[in-house]
Amino acid sequence: MAAQILSGYPASLAMGALGGFILGNLTMKMTRKAGCAAGLGIIGYEVAHYNGLVKTSLDTVFGKVTQKLSEGCSKYCAKSSGQVKSLVGKNKALSVGLIGGSLLGIACS
Repeated sequence: MAAQILSGYPASLAMGALGGFILGNLTMKMTRKAGCAAGLGIIGYEVAHYNGLVKTSLDTVFGKVTQKLSEGCSKYCAKSSGQVKSLVGKNKALSVGLIGGSLLGIACS
């Protein structure tokens, strides 16, 4: 009986909404802390570069990081996009609930 209740459309929608709300709320809370840490790190690196403690400029570091990320993302994104499409196609109620709940979580944080 419980399996039938949890497998229905309203239950999938509710589970997706709850999961999305938690995800959106945590994302906003962690993003603020991560943004603060990244900003302070960039400023600290620039001060160290200006004083001669670090020889590599920040532009060079960003260029190398961007190149590595684009190489890795192109391999991974091509492989996982088909998996995401099939998951969303099978679980539309869960997907819609997850998106809506994420937006609510972001708005409420």
